[in-house]
Amino acid sequence: GATNTTAARGIGNFSTMLSEGRKRAPLEWTGEASALAGTGLYLASDASQFMTGQVLYVDGGYCITGA
Repeated sequence: GATNTTAARGIGNFSTMLSEGRKRAPLEWTGEASALAGTGLYLASDASQFMTGQVLYVDGGYCITGA
């Protein structure tokens, strides 16, 4: 999902992407970088040591909408 970062704001029509993401995602918000950090910490920690070959969608449920 669209994440509001300095780099992403350079993408054309990014504000539209954020707005559409908010409308379509079941959680009705788009993640900030801080909301994604927990997933990165988990993957970098020993807690994820038995995890293999997974795709983790960290997008507030946006992917399940088929958008």
